Order: sequence, then structure tokens, then C-alpha cells
Amino acid sequence: MTLIERIRKDRNEARKDGSKDRCDTLAVFLAEAEKVGKDKENRESTDEEVVKIAKKLITVCQDLIQMIEQTPENPRKDELIKRWISEKVVYEEYIPQQLSESELVLIIEKIIEIKELSQPKDMGIVMSGLKSKYTGLYDGQMASDIAKKMLVQ
Repeated sequence: MTLIERIRKDRNEARKDGSKDRCDTLAVFLAEAEKVGKDKENRESTDEEVVKIAKKLITVCQDLIQMIEQTPENPRKDELIKRWISEKVVYEEYIPQQLSESELVLIIEKIIEIKELSQPKDMGIVMSGLKSKYTGLYDGQMASDIAKKMLVQ
């Protein structure tokens, strides 16, 4: 079952269960996810594309939560934060388990060792090697920071 099919199924179940907020969140997610494939080649979006959309929506939720938390004296502050957290949780259900920092360190060490890399200019090679096998399974910023530290040593 593709992620698009899973989102449709989950949206329909939420509708049947009367989970309006979850149903609405999944409807928005489905529309955004389907749009990518339709815009590119009038096809169904790939799982990789759906994961990218989920991550983008998670980032939007995090930014909104942070913005609301910094807003002084908002009478609906708790309600809004709760809403965005619940949306974020829904989107997180559709991204694969991310590699931990220690797992990333081991993988990057292996790439550096196999390809005999040592210079900061080799950063692109490290990231390319990581992307070729682990697309969507790691935090890009964390991987970049780890690789930079290792290539400077």
C-alpha cells in the first residue's frame, strides 16, 4: 500500500469514526501530497514525495507552535498550540523512523572510510553517499553538521 493509499484509508476511517479534526488534517495532507505528482507528470505521488510533504507540514506546525508560544497574552494560546501539535502528530505518522545521531555518525564514518575522504571539500561526496541509501531517513542538518566535524579532524 502506497502512502497516498494509506492516507486515503486513514482519512475515510477518521470520517467514519467522527474524528473531524483528524479527518480535516488528513484531507489537507492528501490534497498537498496528491498535488505534487499531478503537477509533475499527472501521476500519483511517490512515497518519497509524500514524506517530503509530511516533513514540510511538520516544519510549518513547529513554526506556528513556536510563533504562538512567543505571542504574549493570546486568550486562545493553549487551544491553538494543542491544535498544531495534534496536526504535527498526524503528519509524523507518515514519515519513516529517522536515524539517530549515533547511527548517522557510524554511517558517515563508513562513507568517509570507504571513499577515503578527509577534506571539507569532500562534503558533497559524503552527503551524496548518504542520500543514495538513506533518503528520507535522516535529518539533513544533523548529517551535515556531523560530516563537517568529521572532515575537519
